[in-house]
Amino acid sequence: MEENYENIKVTLLGDSSVGKSSILGRYSLKNKFHISDISSTIGKESFQEFILNPEKTMKISIKYWDTPGQLSLRNVMPNFIRHSNIVVYIFDLTNEESLNNIDTWNELVDEHNNNDLKIVKILVGNKQDLKYNSEMNNTMKEKSKSLLFNRYFKTSALKGENIEELFSYIKEQSSLLVPPSTKTQTKRLNSVDRKDICTNNRCC
Repeated sequence: MEENYENIKVTLLGDSSVGKSSILGRYSLKNKFHISDISSTIGKESFQEFILNPEKTMKISIKYWDTPGQLSLRNVMPNFIRHSNIVVYIFDLTNEESLNNIDTWNELVDEHNNNDLKIVKILVGNKQDLKYNSEMNNTMKEKSKSLLFNRYFKTSALKGENIEELFSYIKEQSSLLVPPSTKTQTKRLNSVDRKDICTNNRCC
């Protein structure tokens, strides 16, 4: 069965072990999510959902791409980044280096994303359930402002804190990125697409 819909690509970026897969898993699996089931992403993994635009006249496909966090694999990152409409930069609130590396991830996006549409950039500090230096809050706000990010969130994939708020914002921005007058393209629906996964039993 084929159906008309508009496409929004959401790419999750950040260092290994910051919780990209855990955040996506917490949202997509809801109560079935278990942190022990999450492994490090070496290939690519995606999750797709559909929403209606505010006028309820158009279906929008939002496809979330989980990406590897090793900067040593930056030569393959353009494949993930190209045509992204929304980029979610994730760091570990207990790991200052992962926050500093957001600059590098952002440079990759600016260099390789060739989408003519405006890119929505979101900064996420994960693992707020753990103890972390309170100065990270100020640094997070300053970096979000200096890099012109649209919004920042603090989350806990383990406890599910602010996960729904984060994805509600993503869906809200997705609706705004699709003009009401845009003509839809015909594509085949695939509710979940998971491929090219290689794991090493470590959360990414």
